[in-house]
Amino acid sequence: MKKGLKVQSGSLKGRTISIPEKLKSHQNFTSSMVKEAIFSILESYDLQGQISKKDSLFVDLFAGSGQIGLEAISRGFQKCIMYEVSKERFSHLANNLSEYNESITLYNKDAFRLSLSNQTEAFETVVYFLDPPYSFWESKEHEIYNLVENIFEAGLNQKIVIIQSPRKVEWKDFQIKSYGNTHLLIHAN
Repeated sequence: MKKGLKVQSGSLKGRTISIPEKLKSHQNFTSSMVKEAIFSILESYDLQGQISKKDSLFVDLFAGSGQIGLEAISRGFQKCIMYEVSKERFSHLANNLSEYNESITLYNKDAFRLSLSNQTEAFETVVYFLDPPYSFWESKEHEIYNLVENIFEAGLNQKIVIIQSPRKVEWKDFQIKSYGNTHLLIHAN
């Protein structure tokens, strides 16, 4: 049996995403329960007519293994953009996801230097998913907050931001959903 992370639902259900050797002991992968919660929230927006996944862009700003972005494509998002700053992880992502070049674009860039406006203009809705390394919540929470503010200030399209955090963070206008020790902060404009 292949070791790795599995796509849970949609057109790529059961697909295994391999994990680089150095990351196999990494403990901050998004759990199946939290991943299902993220996409249930987005499915709810879709069913209520607030977004159309098939016409939406999904942006994963701290891609890591790529599991969330690939899950988004599997579940019907038109396109996904992934940012990963680590050269090793980026290389692994590029090899793992090469067959999805039509629907997934990868950038080996720092998410804190985000500049997507020319790539997001064509989409009515853009969903941003942020799962920064948990250590960032100790040292870079202010930078994470500024990044989110910049996302909402840029462009005219509708935005949904979902942030995964190891602790409850109370930010104005964000709804918090907790799943054990993992918390999702959700806001849509």
